[in-house]
Amino acid sequence: MILYKLMYYRMGEEISQKHPADVVKMIGVVGRDLDIPYIEYWADQLGIRDLWDGLWWSGGSSRPGASLEH
Repeated sequence: MILYKLMYYRMGEEISQKHPADVVKMIGVVGRDLDIPYIEYWADQLGIRDLWDGLWWSGGSSRPGASLEH
């Protein structure tokens, strides 16, 4: 669902904030139970990794062993 929301946001030229807001809520609810490697792999494949990274970090999440470049 997260990946679909990010794809729709990108396809909608990143205008509507509905999909990003939904993703932030999902991150807040599911949190550490998310399969981060899966999401990151498919976000890379779909060309939406920048959106995922931006929402993940803006939501105040932190990943153990994550890169310090963010």
